[in-house]
Amino acid sequence: MIQRLIERPTIIEATGNKLKQIEEFAGRVNSDHEAVSIARMRSPAGWEEPGQRRSSKRSR
Repeated sequence: MIQRLIERPTIIEATGNKLKQIEEFAGRVNSDHEAVSIARMRSPAGWEEPGQRRSSKRSR
């Protein structure tokens, strides 16, 4: 695997009842990795998200 510098995170807007911002440094969007995600999330008080489901591709 070739290493590369990620100079800045990719900004992702999340779904929910209020605006939430995710800054992804490494993961599915910014570095095409599905096994790991490094991100900073900022959300206002009272923010809620839809329920999440476990992926069937997840290994044990």
